[in-house]
Amino acid sequence: MRAWFAIVSLFIVGCSTGPDRDEAFLAAKARWAAQNVSSYEIVVRRSCFCATTDPVKVTVVNGQVTARVFTTDGQPVPANLIAYYPDVPGLFDLVEDGYDRAASINVTFDAQYGFPASTVIDYVANAVDDEVAISATGFVKQ
Repeated sequence: MRAWFAIVSLFIVGCSTGPDRDEAFLAAKARWAAQNVSSYEIVVRRSCFCATTDPVKVTVVNGQVTARVFTTDGQPVPANLIAYYPDVPGLFDLVEDGYDRAASINVTFDAQYGFPASTVIDYVANAVDDEVAISATGFVKQ
């Protein structure tokens, strides 16, 4: 019986992917939910080997993104780049995906509202150009 338990335990450990979600993530997600914020603005900046790294102001009204504009010139983000600039639930989704798929992830959460303020994800250890860093600043509750 102990041998069977040991084999099952090794199988479960061997199947884990990426870093485990920690208490800070769960507490931050709960803090965001408890705030019940449905309208806000936030500036999202993505640093990676991708199409653009310009900061974008994301405007959310009643839980729906109503605008994504580059802070540099006020122009709307093209449709093919929208996924690069998530709202707060999208930031949490990105972090969860990092926990599921990445070799390493480092997240700092906003102390008041709990959203991921800084996220650095390395999807493949020792690979080049797969890392992504996202910052979320300038949060204004509407």
